[in-house]
Amino acid sequence: MYSTLLVYMLSIHAVSASVYDDSFDVFGLLGSHFGVPGLPASFDYVIIGAGTAGSTVARRLSSNASVTVAVIEAGDFYQTSNGNLSQIPAYATEFTGNDPTQKNPFLDWYHYTEPQEVSMISVWKSPVKYSIRLLLTFTVEALGGRKFLYDSGKLVGGTSGRNFLWQMRGTKGSFDKWANEVGDNSFRFSNLLKYYKRSYSYSPPNNRQRPNNSSVSYNPGDYSASGGPMKVGYSSWVNPISSWLGLSFEALGVHKISSLTSGKLLGWSWISLALDPVKQTRSSSTDFLFDAFREDSNLVLYKSALAKLISFNGTAATGVVVDCGGVVFNITAGREVILSAGVMRSPQMLMVSGVGPKAVLESQQIPVVADRPGVGQNILSNPEFVSESTRQFQANRTGILTNVGGDVAAFEKLTTATLDNSTLESLKTHFPNDWPHIEYIVLDAYFGTGTDSSTGTGDGKQYVAASVGLVATFSRGNVTIASPDTAKNPIISPNWLLDPRDQAIAIAAFRRGRDLFSTDAIKEIVVKEAFPGRNVTSDDGILEIIRRSANSIYNAAGTCKMGRRNDPLAVVGSTGKVFGVERLRLVDAAAFPFLPPG
Repeated sequence: MYSTLLVYMLSIHAVSASVYDDSFDVFGLLGSHFGVPGLPASFDYVIIGAGTAGSTVARRLSSNASVTVAVIEAGDFYQTSNGNLSQIPAYATEFTGNDPTQKNPFLDWYHYTEPQEVSMISVWKSPVKYSIRLLLTFTVEALGGRKFLYDSGKLVGGTSGRNFLWQMRGTKGSFDKWANEVGDNSFRFSNLLKYYKRSYSYSPPNNRQRPNNSSVSYNPGDYSASGGPMKVGYSSWVNPISSWLGLSFEALGVHKISSLTSGKLLGWSWISLALDPVKQTRSSSTDFLFDAFREDSNLVLYKSALAKLISFNGTAATGVVVDCGGVVFNITAGREVILSAGVMRSPQMLMVSGVGPKAVLESQQIPVVADRPGVGQNILSNPEFVSESTRQFQANRTGILTNVGGDVAAFEKLTTATLDNSTLESLKTHFPNDWPHIEYIVLDAYFGTGTDSSTGTGDGKQYVAASVGLVATFSRGNVTIASPDTAKNPIISPNWLLDPRDQAIAIAAFRRGRDLFSTDAIKEIVVKEAFPGRNVTSDDGILEIIRRSANSIYNAAGTCKMGRRNDPLAVVGSTGKVFGVERLRLVDAAAFPFLPPG
């Protein structure tokens, strides 16, 4: 039986009024799907975090009507926390940048990194004629002491409620590497594909309605029309620059491939989006929760609820301590606690609960439940550098607001023409053959130093940002805690460009981004290089610009890496169970052993 008669009638009215209107149908009473702050409660599974992974796992568990599931989320729905700025694709850049002037406190955790500054590097070197070794110490400047906002969605739906909607998947070789490292063949691309297809309902592009030079090719085997509840489709608007980019990529030697979701990335392609193709609005992991709410009332969401720590009886997780507006209470887990607080906050939650490096826990007077030195280590994050519309959108879901700002993307491997042999050999040794080195992320906007993506230049000119991201990196960072209180953000040190090889790759990537807009295929529409300007040509000059303008694409992973039990830095096994404790599982990107390309 659906919710009250009033809610049901409103839903019917909304559908009859316009297919574009939103509705919120639930099984039974609407309030039955939300937890009551302050009242102790018990469930079979208690999930910390309603982000991409947490919402998905909650839906899968709750599909068994005999199982009860609680989801604890510090944020609220983005539909009520961010107006329509999260729903309308073109507004995805609002409140983004490495230090935006305007901030929405209901949208993000506002994690800032530690200053990315000069670091001391020490190496042992053996002189050729002597048996002794000398310790040589020198400095490597990372990003000039800059601090960065690292966007992390504080929302039901997590960062899927504020990302760029783009759909890309890692390469087959990267998933083979994953399977080999953790000793579990279920992580091979061919075995994961059925889960990708199960989660998304795919609508092919309507090429008849697109301009002739922007027809989208796709691989029908990447998705399923019967999947869901998330939706994947294409914008009804095509940016004019996109077809020119296709021509320029071809001239550059980067050739078209059918899609970026088939396990192959080397080449360029049109991008599919996490988008409702009818409403032309964002589709996020909240769809999994809405799907569960329509079916039964065995999944309960505690929103605006801050998880304080995981309770243990010995080494067995028993529940979660929760704070709602200063009211602290316990939620008990009869079977498991499932941690999905995000790449930065999952290691924080483990550490404040007593699972992590012993020295860190003891420095904060936290009783040690399990000494796991890998918690918070191995962070991998890839840097990058460099009103008529409203009426159209509201009336028929067309126009520029349906587009997030980029239609195409490309990946390539660098060659001896652009990179030194030593760095190329390191890339060959550390990464599978189908793993790209760089990604072209081209947006129709002025990027500059990337401080605030919400604001433009205001000069009435048309700009395009030739941003290039590094997807094969050697620098590694870490996350730790400054306090046993989860209300205080963790300490984040991504250490971007700390490894000199990453600096060499960044310089080569910058040059390739410049090359993209210098081909004969595109030069007739390029007026000039607005930033940094063609006068910047030397390696040192380019590296200085990168240090001033590099930004993150917010795809971190690995802070609680998956691995084999004999790996001292592994935090979880291939099923997500945390080593050293019982009844605790971790399921988000913190568990990735590395960050796949895509």
